[in-house]
Amino acid sequence: MLGRAVIPRSAPDARPRSARARTARVDATSRRPGPAQVLAPGDVVAWAGDYDKHDRVGRVDVAFADALVAVARGRGADVVALGDGPRLREHGFACVRGDGDCATPRAEAAGALRGAAEAAFAAAGARVFSGAFDALCGAETCDHRVPGTSTVAIVDRSHWTTEGSLYVAPFLACWLEGEGLLAR
Repeated sequence: MLGRAVIPRSAPDARPRSARARTARVDATSRRPGPAQVLAPGDVVAWAGDYDKHDRVGRVDVAFADALVAVARGRGADVVALGDGPRLREHGFACVRGDGDCATPRAEAAGALRGAAEAAFAAAGARVFSGAFDALCGAETCDHRVPGTSTVAIVDRSHWTTEGSLYVAPFLACWLEGEGLLAR
């Protein structure tokens, strides 16, 4: 069983979408309980971000990665950085309609900052799950479907459908178990 998951919030204007997310988030910019109050040994802090969107000037927030890992480790928790999936040229639903060129080369689909952000979190001591990209892409290209099916996995250029998430979930679960973060 996975320990409690704590959702960090790096952008002051980010708003959680549910009451559960509001109560679980780590918010160092307000008077709400911060990481020192909510993290416990065995917890896993999962960080996910759209690297190209969150850093438009070509830098990765290394200080945030360092601080997040330091706080988590100080409380006996682990940090998992969830690597991005592919970023496509065309919207997934445009591809369903048959519009546009829906096969995006792997190098283009990786995005400019994908490796840099993952490296920053790894250097800070976080564990990095980058399996989603490989799970959703073929050897040469990435497209909007779950590989080998006609099921839409990516709804626009980067956001996953429920089906896409369900397809990636077993890859993440196996990785978490292999990292010793998921008890049998």
